[in-house]
Amino acid sequence: MVDSSPISRFSRANYERTKEHIYKLMPGLYRTDHARFFITGRVVSAWNSLPQEVVAASNYSRFKSLINEIDLSRFFGLR
Repeated sequence: MVDSSPISRFSRANYERTKEHIYKLMPGLYRTDHARFFITGRVVSAWNSLPQEVVAASNYSRFKSLINEIDLSRFFGLR
């Protein structure tokens, strides 16, 4: 059995160690491949690669318009 709580899978990186934006997430330590490849584990690298302007968007509409301009296919195998 694997704890599937998404909150337990995320932790914020220390602000001093981040270079791109202050909302960086640290990938969790996983004991099984099931947990490692769960959606919460896969999105950390994509989220961390986003520019500061996107993650600090002032509202949801602005965030959506900015994120749609970014090519995230390398993270999710999309073409």
